[in-house]
Amino acid sequence: MEAVLQTSIVRDTSRPDRHHRIEMPIRKHRFRSGIADFDRLLNVGTRLVLIGTNRLPKELDMKIEHVAFNVPDPLAMGRWYVEHLGMQIKRRTVDPPYAHFLADDSGTVMIEIYGNDDAPVPDYEAIHPMSLHLAFVAKDMELDIKRLITAGAKLIAEPQTAPNGDTHAMLRDPWGFVVQLVTRAKPMI
Repeated sequence: MEAVLQTSIVRDTSRPDRHHRIEMPIRKHRFRSGIADFDRLLNVGTRLVLIGTNRLPKELDMKIEHVAFNVPDPLAMGRWYVEHLGMQIKRRTVDPPYAHFLADDSGTVMIEIYGNDDAPVPDYEAIHPMSLHLAFVAKDMELDIKRLITAGAKLIAEPQTAPNGDTHAMLRDPWGFVVQLVTRAKPMI
């Protein structure tokens, strides 16, 4: 028999932005909050404590389809991302706003780039790399950096290894958009 839980939300009075969930077994589950299931539970005495994230019922799960960026030259930028970053065109338009839906090699992560004259194009060159960047897994960090610089990118942060073993480098593509290269010590996806 599966554990059936009642969820209570408790606000941490010392940190109003923090909430704690207390999970307790009950006989009949009512989905008051819409939460159907939990990733992992740890049995602590007679209490069950949540570890991980809440999940909606499978039929209500949401999936990110894409993230969109208004850019100055979507035709050239789309071509560059395909030729130099290995993106695949899923859909594109040849008329304004020249939308390009580009997916990575897994086919499950997608970005849209377009040039919409009705909306301001951000000054990507002025945006700090830690405020906005698009990260790609680097199989060979040094080789990928050299290859992208040859293709017109600019290196703005040399490769650095974090305490957890992940290595990151930052470049700007030819339009000033930040591309991060990352090699994870332990892959996350």
